[in-house]
Amino acid sequence: MEWSITLAKYTELWLREIAPGKLTKPTPARDRQDIDCFLPVLGHYKLTELRPEYFRQLHSGLRKVKNQRT
Repeated sequence: MEWSITLAKYTELWLREIAPGKLTKPTPARDRQDIDCFLPVLGHYKLTELRPEYFRQLHSGLRKVKNQRT
């Protein structure tokens, strides 16, 4: 696998080639909801550039949005 691809490209590959053979049928649809949350923010990063703090920041931002709605 080419690790210099972006998270968006890897996610596309994963959904198309890996997930269908490894997950039960409804799981990819649920995963797609999560993917739609993180891809706009993190999709441009190459896999080798991803850092845990990026995911922590994303999670924190999503929690703030959720709290503002409720």
